[in-house]
Amino acid sequence: MSEKSLQNDYIIQANKEKNSARLWNSATFLTVVLLLVAIGFIFVHTIIAPLPIDQTSYPQVLSKFLVTAVIGIVARWTSRQANRHLAEERRLRRLALELATINPFINNLEPAIQSKIKEILAMKYYGNSVDENAPFGEIAPIHDGESGIKSIPETLIDSFRGKS
Repeated sequence: MSEKSLQNDYIIQANKEKNSARLWNSATFLTVVLLLVAIGFIFVHTIIAPLPIDQTSYPQVLSKFLVTAVIGIVARWTSRQANRHLAEERRLRRLALELATINPFINNLEPAIQSKIKEILAMKYYGNSVDENAPFGEIAPIHDGESGIKSIPETLIDSFRGKS
């Protein structure tokens, strides 16, 4: 029962991340449209209808460049925010799926192995931080006090081989 509740909480949080990602994607789209309008304005007023060289105002050209650069930086930042929320959504949905499928997977195993796997999963879900270098915010490996860092598949293989 508590696993279903936890799984549901992960799904709710994943949906919130999905909505945040959509919001940031919309902000990125609007910023890119604004950037294209600014570039179009600069193109029309600078290239198509240029002023004679002696009437060119370099501060005005610099200000146009700076406005365009700032809009481009904002577009890049909103894009990164959207990607971060999408990665977090994927991670939360993966955790919800793992919670939903773990009991059928370990039902036929010995109780000691089931207990060990549940202990490792509890450490994974509650005791470790997200590895920032892993793709899509993958969970960091499990630290087993005696034998160093182990992943869940390694621990399962060791359990089946009779190692502890």
